[in-house]
Amino acid sequence: MYKISEFSNITQLSIKALRYYDEEGLLVPSQRNEQQHRLYSDKDYETARRIIMLREFHFSIQEMKDVLQNCENDEDICYYLQEKMALIKKNILEEKACMKAMESYLKERDFTKQANALYQIQEEICEKIQYAAIPFQGSYDKIKTYVQRLYKELKGNTKGAIFQMYFEEAYDEMMASRLCVALKKEIKTVPNDFFIGQIQARPVLSLYHIGSYETLHIGYKALLDYAQEHHLHLQLPYWQHYEKGPGIVLKGNPDKYVTKIVVPYERG
Repeated sequence: MYKISEFSNITQLSIKALRYYDEEGLLVPSQRNEQQHRLYSDKDYETARRIIMLREFHFSIQEMKDVLQNCENDEDICYYLQEKMALIKKNILEEKACMKAMESYLKERDFTKQANALYQIQEEICEKIQYAAIPFQGSYDKIKTYVQRLYKELKGNTKGAIFQMYFEEAYDEMMASRLCVALKKEIKTVPNDFFIGQIQARPVLSLYHIGSYETLHIGYKALLDYAQEHHLHLQLPYWQHYEKGPGIVLKGNPDKYVTKIVVPYERG
């Protein structure tokens, strides 16, 4: 049997740590002498060796208790190590996601400061155009096949950038919209799921937003603030012209995307 000072020396665990592990029920000495001094056995030494290993692997006190209570040999411990590794990998992924969210917040915060200074909001009269559209639900990064179909069906009878028209005021991730393109000349026959519409010449507020689609809401806030300051009532539908963005295959640089936001208004 080993006295606590001797056991501390051969295990490289401080007396303070040994007392703490005893209090926690993690490493209880096998015996005590008449003076109630702790005495440790060779079995206690093996337990201490495992505790040192688990501590190096960042096991908590409760996790170490679980391992020591349920493992008869080192092979059993391996199952706990595999479980711990899986948990660490999961935590790493969660921490990376958290870091990414923080980076996005800081980037958006900086972008907001710059964007508000750079926005040039225009009061203008939009031109009258006829457009062809296809119903779409979702975000711009999902529209590739819809764009391809629009161009295929219209056979070159298009002009300008693709634009997305919204008919609901409140935001929804899956809000319904129309994916549109202006026509060079009028057409009457289109596939059943297509729609032919017109935008009438009318007063609109507009601005050019340079940045990713995740930051478009900053542009909308700038337009709304401008409208409130100038006593303008914004109207539906509103639309987004995708002047410069991802290609059909490659995404390009989202920080360089150019989107023109256009919102009709009436003066109050």
